[in-house]
Formats: sequence, structure tokens, C-alpha cells
Amino acid sequence: MYRRHRSNPQVNLPWWLYALLGIGAYALSGYFKKSNLGPFSLLPAFAPLLKLAAGFLFVIAVLILLWQLIKSALGLNLLARYASPRSALTRFGLEMGKELFRVGLRKWENGGRSSGAQPGAAEARAVSGKALLLGESGAWRTFREKLAARNIYVVRPEELQPLLQNMRAACKPAIDRFHSEIAACVRYKNARIALLRAEPGIFSALMNWFLILKTKYDISRLFALEQRYAALLAGDMAEVEAALQSPELAGALAELEVIEKLKELPGDCIVLNDVRLKARKIRKFNGGAALRSAQLDHLVITPAGVFVLETKRWSRKFAQEGVYHDPFDQVQRAGNVCFNLLKAEFGGVMVRNVIVCAGSLPTPPEESFTKVTNIAG
Repeated sequence: MYRRHRSNPQVNLPWWLYALLGIGAYALSGYFKKSNLGPFSLLPAFAPLLKLAAGFLFVIAVLILLWQLIKSALGLNLLARYASPRSALTRFGLEMGKELFRVGLRKWENGGRSSGAQPGAAEARAVSGKALLLGESGAWRTFREKLAARNIYVVRPEELQPLLQNMRAACKPAIDRFHSEIAACVRYKNARIALLRAEPGIFSALMNWFLILKTKYDISRLFALEQRYAALLAGDMAEVEAALQSPELAGALAELEVIEKLKELPGDCIVLNDVRLKARKIRKFNGGAALRSAQLDHLVITPAGVFVLETKRWSRKFAQEGVYHDPFDQVQRAGNVCFNLLKAEFGGVMVRNVIVCAGSLPTPPEESFTKVTNIAG
């Protein structure tokens, strides 16, 4: 369990608002000073205080304005782009990829590392043959959160089938046990009805008639509760069965399979999963479409360049229907945003677009530079 810490709210007013407040205080001090409302008026006495407050507000406005100018001059406002954890993770991966590229370049220039030196973290991964993996599958995380909203909690996809089997095995015993509890309650209430009917006297019969009606109503609610309980168990099993057959799970499994393949890349590679990039400024892309942000299934950083991977597991029927966002356009948009961000930070970096397919895809556009590969390749 994670404990949330409540942060104190901060109110940051712009410099021009302090300036307006100062002007208002200065004008009000002049009005108070000239006020003549009788010998007992205290307004002129507040005029110096308002003038002092006006000067204080002016000083604050000037200081805030100077601070904003200094931040703009030094470029400190660029740090706001990396305020989110996902942006910080992406930034960390890009910086590490740049450092790995520099290490490889120095090794190539120096003719290799000396035999007596101790290997670092990058060299250790190169020896083990395992790439550095950051993040998880976005499709599986989204699918898992949807299941959790339905009170179905799993960590890995392999847990869904055993969960369904356990639910099927436990369904009938649970219904039988609940039925026995309901039956015991019904027997108790029927016995109470018999006792109420057995009491002599007209007044007792009249009063017990209302109690008998109330008890019969309770019995009907118990039967309805038993039916609702059985329907709830059946609904939970239907939810798990639908999840196992859903296309969302198929897409999540494809991404997880790609991640397992990417783990086998050399140790000088970095794999970032579910990366969300935001362009610094709105650009026009493919006929004037606005390009603001992009979501990448996988981003692979290697000494040879950066690879943007989009994973698709579509059936032939779905690919022929055409009710989807064109995957070629999608990966090109993501690659374009990635290229522009890398170019602004590190200069010219080679960015290649790849679609990892586990089924069918639409016909690629003419002169498409997107590489299409099979998930088993």
C-alpha cells in the first residue's frame, strides 16, 4: 500500500496582478487622504499604510518579472517538460543511450578496452548479452486496470486461465453453501410465523398479521438474494471468459511477446516500453495534419540509431474493414516526433520506423519507408 502525502497548495499570482493591486492601493490611499467625513473620520489615518502597501506590491511585481526573465534567459523553464515520471523515464533512457554511444565510440577510437580494466555497467550488459529494459507493456497495463475495475485482479496474463478454472470449480460449492445458509434462515422465519399464528386472542392476531407480512417479505428478499448471488458468480466467470477471448488481450500478449524478444538484444541497447512523447511545438505532418504528441509501444536505442516499434495483432477481417487508425501513418507520426525531439537535444540521429506484425496489416502506402517484420522474426 502506498500512502498519499497531502501537499500544501501554493498560489502563484502573476506579476501584472501585483502591479494592478499596487495601483489600486495607491489610488485608494489618495482618496482616503482627501476624505472629509467629519471630525471622527479615521480614513485619512489609513492613507500612509495603503501607500506603503502599494509600494510593497510594486516591489513584488518587479521581482517576479525579473525572476521570469532570468529563467527564460537561462532556459530553466525547459525543466517543466520532464516533470512527469514517464517523461523523466524517457529522458533517462535517451541520456543513457547517448552515453553508451559515446562509450562505444571511444572504445573504437582507442582500439578496445585494456585487459586489466574492470567492466562497467554497459560492458557488463554487453557481456551478458541482455539489453536494458525500462517500462512495461502499455496495452497489458491498460487491460489489467480494466479487469481491476471489475474486481478481477491478475498480475500476468498466464493467471487468467487458472483463475477461470478455480472460479468454475468453486462456483457450485459456493452456491450450495449459500443455499444452505439461506434455507436455515427461511426455516427460522417460517417457525416464527407459526408461533405468531398460534397466539390466541383477536388483538394478538391483528398485531401478528402485520408481523407475519413483514416476515414473509424478509423470506422473499432472502430468495432474491440467493438468485443474485448465483448471478454474480456467473457474471464474474463470464467477465473472465470474455477477457480471455478479447482482442485487447491478444494485443497485450503481442506486446509482451515483443518485449521478450527485445530482451535478447545486445547489452549496448536500451529498450523503453510505452513511451509518450510531446512535441515542443505543433508541426504539420502529411498534408497539413497537426502533430502534437505520439505514443510509442517500444523505443529501442542502439549505437546504430533509434528504432520506433509499433506492435499490431490484427485479424484479416479487421484489417480489411478499415475501421482503425492507419498503422503506417501512426508509426510515421511517432517517428517524426521522436526525430524532432532527438534532433533538438543531440543533433542528427537516425530514427527508423518498424511495425511488428502478428497477423494481418492493410496495404502499405506507396514509397513507404516503414519496415514490417513478423513477431516471430
